[in-house]
Amino acid sequence: MRPNRKTDGVDLCIFLSAISGSFEFPYTCVTAAYQRPFRTNTDDTYSPCQAKIMTANRQSEVLEAIKDLDFDANKYQIEFNTTHGRILLDLLPDVAPGHCGNMIGLTKLGYYSGLSFHRIIGGFMIQGGCPQGTGTGGPGYNIDAEFNDTPHVEGVLSMARSSDPNSAGSQFFICLGGHTHLDGQYTAFGRTADDDSMDVVRKLGAIPTDHGDRPQSEAAIDSATVIVTPVE
Repeated sequence: MRPNRKTDGVDLCIFLSAISGSFEFPYTCVTAAYQRPFRTNTDDTYSPCQAKIMTANRQSEVLEAIKDLDFDANKYQIEFNTTHGRILLDLLPDVAPGHCGNMIGLTKLGYYSGLSFHRIIGGFMIQGGCPQGTGTGGPGYNIDAEFNDTPHVEGVLSMARSSDPNSAGSQFFICLGGHTHLDGQYTAFGRTADDDSMDVVRKLGAIPTDHGDRPQSEAAIDSATVIVTPVE
């Protein structure tokens, strides 16, 4: 869901509503969306879609992992150590607290460590966060959309989803270049923290792929950690 108001921190009710989401099929949910990107009929551009097969529900574990989350007192970053270098991501809890909390919680559980960037489209985006490595997996629950005014420019972190706006789970993408057709359609909730991180994203984005946009050489997250810095 979209927050009702902007705050320096996070309204607990807004956050819990966003991260708890509604789901009808906690163990197996197959959507009509196809994992490969498709071109629109109007602007010949790609969209970062996902098909989704949900397995074990990790929601209770995520909520336990973030029970002490405090966006007023701390700055939270996500660090991905990948096969091509380190990507440091600044989160944007002022516009998407539910998505930020969701990624923090999954990262604390070790969910992203060892997962691949299973879809790479040069000039568009790199996509990861699927436990199956196929674009069909998720954490067993959905979170509500938090569409906001953050533009999808180079380095922006956003959530993949199916045709249902409230179908995001764990799959994310990082933009290569600007893509205005994604604005207001996908929840942007972070960005690369520095030039070195963006350079790594570009290296991953340059990996040769097959006809299904799967990388032909290793492209993975070796480890993922949450960095917490007290706000002065």
